[in-house]
Amino acid sequence: MSDIPNPEASRQPHIETVRLDGSTAQIYEPELIIDQAQSAAVRIYDRADFGTPIERAQLDMSPVRTDTNEQGVSFGATIQLDRSRNDIGSLEKRLKDTFIEPHQLSPGKLEISKTVFSNAFTISDRDYNTRAVVVISGGRVTISNHKTLRSQNPEKADILEIQAPVVGTVDETDYLKGMARIFMKTLDSVKKAGSNSYTLNPSGLRREYRIAEGVQNINQPQVTSGLGQAAGRGTVESPQSQPEDDNHQPEQNIEEQLGVDVLSGEITLDDIGGLDSVKEKLREIAVSFKNPEIMEKWGAARPQGVLLYGEPGTGKTMLVEALAHEIGAQAWAVQGNDIYDRWLGESEQRLKELFDSARQVEEPTIILFDEFDSIIGITDNPGAGGAGQARNAVAGLFKQEMNTLAKENPNILVVATTNHPDRIDQALIRSGRFDYRVYVPMPNDGARSEIIAAIVGKAVLDSADKDFAPYGDDVDVSSIAKETDGMSGADISEIFRRITLEKAMQEARSGEAAPISNQDIMRTIRLFKTQG
Repeated sequence: MSDIPNPEASRQPHIETVRLDGSTAQIYEPELIIDQAQSAAVRIYDRADFGTPIERAQLDMSPVRTDTNEQGVSFGATIQLDRSRNDIGSLEKRLKDTFIEPHQLSPGKLEISKTVFSNAFTISDRDYNTRAVVVISGGRVTISNHKTLRSQNPEKADILEIQAPVVGTVDETDYLKGMARIFMKTLDSVKKAGSNSYTLNPSGLRREYRIAEGVQNINQPQVTSGLGQAAGRGTVESPQSQPEDDNHQPEQNIEEQLGVDVLSGEITLDDIGGLDSVKEKLREIAVSFKNPEIMEKWGAARPQGVLLYGEPGTGKTMLVEALAHEIGAQAWAVQGNDIYDRWLGESEQRLKELFDSARQVEEPTIILFDEFDSIIGITDNPGAGGAGQARNAVAGLFKQEMNTLAKENPNILVVATTNHPDRIDQALIRSGRFDYRVYVPMPNDGARSEIIAAIVGKAVLDSADKDFAPYGDDVDVSSIAKETDGMSGADISEIFRRITLEKAMQEARSGEAAPISNQDIMRTIRLFKTQG
């Protein structure tokens, strides 16, 4: 009997091949991949040797339910950008520029289109009838065929939604081919954005991808968490992010399960005017976060908590978003109403769920507690069963969680902002919990000049009509800076918002409006001072 061949052992895997310009992807057992992904998350590609600017690329399939409650299979990919780079913001901008170029690919066509979101694009493969969303944010690029993006601005109702196809409504093999080509095209675009020249020819990259090469072990338990671990054995032309672990990206899970916001990650420290000493301190924190091996070598502990405090409107939340960008991290923004519940005990449970989720993340993540004093401010006489008692209980739990968080997950950095540091229990923000306490001052003359110049310059660059000059030649930044003495960055932004709205309304009513003059700006500043 031992001489009888085992048909399963001798069976050759079914491999489908797809090409894009000079690159090739071999997809092992596409039908089995789809079958497995209907019941469990499957990683079918995981590689960390691409070389700059790509640190790691992952490709996953997961089961999902559509809006009609039918079974679908989602496709998700994460391309982590090189976190050692100091120009992540510039790299992301170049990448967005490469995405909006015309794409006529052979064989077939891939189409990339802008969306209402500045950091999101749709990409479609006509040959294989596939479509996905590409999001560039926080030092990573994510691709998904099952995603909903909504504007965080309550005055807008912008939404972008793509749903995974229902199982059985598409050809599994063709669908995987199309998604593989979308993945390949995005990787090529990232490589092009990271090159020294915009003229890099993607056809010269000539990569070879082996997707789900370990598919023959698909029914073994360990495969669910690591299918295709050997998929990185392809060849690349040189030694080679929200991205995230699978298609259920941390941003989406946290927003849905815990109700917190995820910051856009588009602001850089260079975008923020003034505050040089504060920005330098944040850059130091980012360097320590991005170099854990060196920290460990010297026995140095990077901060696990940072407290930013100062007057309202000084840009504390914006600084946190810029720090996340500097690190290449996603940022969860937590407000008091995300934690507190009218039922005693549930507030602590929500906070514990948040920290439990944080302990599971594998990508750099900042947890921002905005208006920290409203979340953990101590109440001297809480009373029985009231909100004060719940607040004290939350503060006590917060202390416990902060004692071990960084040790249990070095990917997490907690940042809190407050206008009232005196309302916070000093034991909670001591060293070991919050190692950095950074004062964010009101902007001085130089900082206000930078803020004003940035606002004016951005308006000129962002104007859809290149022949239109929104500001007159007489705008004097130094005089405006002097007139806004004592104002915060938020105040200055509000002044310019009002004057641009006024000009837009003038043109809407009369059909024309003169460019914004220095006199217009001064008048608006005086009105702001007297009327608020």
